[in-house]
Amino acid sequence: MLVVDDDEGVREFVTACLQQLGCRIIALDNPLEAVRIFRREQIDLVVFDIFMPDRDGIDMLMELRFMEPHVKAIAISGGGSMPTGQALRLAEKLGATVTLAKPFSVRQLQSAVQSLLEPQQKAA
Repeated sequence: MLVVDDDEGVREFVTACLQQLGCRIIALDNPLEAVRIFRREQIDLVVFDIFMPDRDGIDMLMELRFMEPHVKAIAISGGGSMPTGQALRLAEKLGATVTLAKPFSVRQLQSAVQSLLEPQQKAA
């Protein structure tokens, strides 16, 4: 699972929440590096911030969807160059499976992840 957020505190919070579920996490602060990792690793879910320097999460999501149309993705945002709700709706339209507005709770994040991974776990 990839966690991509330029904010170290958010990245550590998300990583800790997902490790409680037993997930193996690759945490990054850079969408460009996330795309490189995605190409090399088998990634079942990406949790990403929409607004980051260098490259935004929307661009990253579109590239990931091009490589793997069915990748599961959770977009998170606390706002940036556009209002949070508008950014999250855009992420949904472009392929985010779930969106969460910052701040979100441990429970909200874990529930979203479990709902996305559940079908895989049942099939295994």
